[in-house]
Amino acid sequence: MTRNYRCLLQPRGAPGDVRISCGIRSYRIAGRIKRRPVVSYWHDTYQVSERRACRVARLPVSTFRYESMLEPRTALRLRIREIAQTRVRYG
Repeated sequence: MTRNYRCLLQPRGAPGDVRISCGIRSYRIAGRIKRRPVVSYWHDTYQVSERRACRVARLPVSTFRYESMLEPRTALRLRIREIAQTRVRYG
């Protein structure tokens, strides 16, 4: 038997502290990057506007819509990590 709990948003005292409670458990949304998928979920599931979902999650709309212009440079990052793992510094 599965239970479907309706998730409730619980803003806390600190400006950046937002919690979501689903049933018995309460989850804290830490950091603005982690709030982006939550805003997208609310926007798609509950048919609310982006602005309203961002306001509830205490996330600026500009942060939600921001897309990075930097190249990922994954090959370079992997090479740097490989070098760092082979040449470990002690101390």
